[in-house]
Amino acid sequence: MNPFIVLPLATCLVVLVVTGTTAVATHRHSLGIYTVTPTSLLPNLPRFPRQTVKESGIGKARKKMKKQLKRLKGLGCKPKWTKVSVKEYIGKDDALLDKNRLLPEVVVVKRCIKSCSYCGNSLGSEHQECYPENKRNKTVIITYTDDVHNYYKIRIPEHKSCRCK
Repeated sequence: MNPFIVLPLATCLVVLVVTGTTAVATHRHSLGIYTVTPTSLLPNLPRFPRQTVKESGIGKARKKMKKQLKRLKGLGCKPKWTKVSVKEYIGKDDALLDKNRLLPEVVVVKRCIKSCSYCGNSLGSEHQECYPENKRNKTVIITYTDDVHNYYKIRIPEHKSCRCK
């Protein structure tokens, strides 16, 4: 159980220091200590979650949080390799769509992916999203086989840079 309970009272703040069944109140603006009602009799005080970090583990918890935030900031807002389906970039009327086996079926390009980027502050609060800033078309070669190998060039958009907006 957390031994400190903070109660705002009008314009002052009272901190209850709980020991066993007694409670001691300390007024912010004076050094006096006052006896108050035992905490078991106080109406509906907020309950603290059972998963709170013990005082002995606070240093460890802070290190873990710093590590998480460092990894989060490391994501940044930059193009990342991702796979895309070649068929998405073949025209609807193109005869290539009728071919059974196009190779490769997927290729890799760089994209600004919101779920793999971070546009937030150093506390882990994200206020913006990652969007492409500069794009270019990447040319990829695909093939299919009838009696001979046929090669085709397809242009697929690729992100060159990203920006938080």
